[in-house]
Amino acid sequence: MINVNVEVKNKFWFKKFKNPKTYFVKKLKIISKNIYFFKYKNTTFTILLTNSLNMKKLNKKFRGRNKSTDVLSFPA
Repeated sequence: MINVNVEVKNKFWFKKFKNPKTYFVKKLKIISKNIYFFKYKNTTFTILLTNSLNMKKLNKKFRGRNKSTDVLSFPA
């Protein structure tokens, strides 16, 4: 079972998705049914939808690199 937490830090994302949480929950249900790795595991994802400036700050804080990035992930 895949659980998803969606945090929206920039209102721009509501233009792309009417309801971001519902969108990602639907997509992850499809993934959990089709990918063997996720079928029998309880997994939780947190997805932060933000802008480039905030992403740059997070990248600087956690990785020490002062530039924007597409994805910032952390080990479990």
